[in-house]
Amino acid sequence: MGHEGETGQTSRAEAILGSVAFAAERLVEATSWEDCARDVLVAVGRAAGAGRAAIFENVADGGGSLSMAERFRWAEHGPVETLDRAAAPQIGYLDRYGQLFETLSVGGVAQGSCDAFPAPEAERLRAQGVRSTAVVPLFVGDSWWGLFTLDDLAEQRSWSRLEVEALRAAASILGAAIDRHRVDVDRKVAESRFRSHIENIPAVTYIEYSDPDHPLGYDEAYVSPQITTMFGYTQEEWLHDDDLALWASIIHPDDRSVVDEIAARTSVTGEPYEAEYRMRRKDGAWVWVRDEAHLVTGEGDLRPYWHGVIVDITARKEAEEQVAFLAYHDHLTGLANRAMFEAMLEPALARARRHRLSVVVLFMDVDEFKQVNDAFGHSIGDALLAQIADRLRGVTRETDLVARQGGDEFLVMIPDVEASDRDDSADTPGHAVRVAEMMTQRIQEVMTDPFDLGERTVRVTMSVGASIFPLDASDARSLLKNSDTAMYENKQARHAGVAPGRTIAVEG
Repeated sequence: MGHEGETGQTSRAEAILGSVAFAAERLVEATSWEDCARDVLVAVGRAAGAGRAAIFENVADGGGSLSMAERFRWAEHGPVETLDRAAAPQIGYLDRYGQLFETLSVGGVAQGSCDAFPAPEAERLRAQGVRSTAVVPLFVGDSWWGLFTLDDLAEQRSWSRLEVEALRAAASILGAAIDRHRVDVDRKVAESRFRSHIENIPAVTYIEYSDPDHPLGYDEAYVSPQITTMFGYTQEEWLHDDDLALWASIIHPDDRSVVDEIAARTSVTGEPYEAEYRMRRKDGAWVWVRDEAHLVTGEGDLRPYWHGVIVDITARKEAEEQVAFLAYHDHLTGLANRAMFEAMLEPALARARRHRLSVVVLFMDVDEFKQVNDAFGHSIGDALLAQIADRLRGVTRETDLVARQGGDEFLVMIPDVEASDRDDSADTPGHAVRVAEMMTQRIQEVMTDPFDLGERTVRVTMSVGASIFPLDASDARSLLKNSDTAMYENKQARHAGVAPGRTIAVEG
């Protein structure tokens, strides 16, 4: 039964990831994120096996208190309900969901049966018919925008790590899409106001003859003035290029063969020409473009010609890259997230098994982070986490992987370490143990300098635990569990005033 349960959770996680792919495609292409959010809510809710799903947006009142306002609601077998932001009931975090606020505001996830929540919050969930729930924060840029909730109304369950990470990816993509669509809306409003001024349209239109042996004359060919804005060349420079040598010369080398293939095929078949590729501006910068053209055939002596439009899609490509980046990176620090850390840990272990190497995993926690957050606010706490991430990058190698586990917890993986002698005792540690202890010392030393956070200067310390493959762990799960255990034991020892022992946790 246990295996079947894991299989079911894995299947749900895979289904959620499928809905994430749908979300990325739907939200990147659509003109209205609200319309697409409805579809995504249904897709993720069904994939997760939820009875109900909702998207809430954070709303601040005049006094600065934060509340959540339900924007979209879906129940199994029913349509998606949309609630106007201004008219939606607002639920105060601090009044009713204080623990949820603390968890989500630092990027954490709240999930499990109602029994896993504080009593007041659990009672409110039960009153709504909830047996178990998963609540994922939704960030737009660096701002906590709201939350994504999935409720199981039929049974109590704990959402698996794979399911939670898949939900995180869905929330990250939704947040990035909301951000991008906000920009798109602003751009479209501006374009509608000035659409009568053709020079402001972000596209190049052109006319080009279809037969290279009989090109259009200078007076027949056309390229719009946006060619100068987009590529830096004047209309005269472009139009005097009868054999298209200029156009061909500024196509990115990696895209040239695909562009040539499409051009050759469409020249023979006459089908519409559609291609996305990079072109080099006159100043050397690269621009992503979408080039679409249709063959215009006339009657009588009118020669066929291509009438096309070139659109700058650099912003869209960057948004797509950002969507992919956010699925595996922490939005606040830019570090890898837990999902990427685990994905990179597995091949590192496989490599270590083949070549008899060691892998070191460090688990870290900021000892005074809660006090900083409570005393100075979440903006100072976020700034502190970002600076801690920078210091961790500074003391690790390029081949090491630094990740943010979530909240004030961080991970470091040191791969390809010369293997420790399995017969080493605690008093004569091997090379991998020494690497772990030296890195721990470097991390703790770099944290001793005060952190300048603008109007505030704070000092914090780090509790660190380590686990080593194959010395005390044989797989990724054991490495993460043992390093977490070692960190907790060292933290307890520091708080008790007892000098911590070795940072290594031994499996079993």
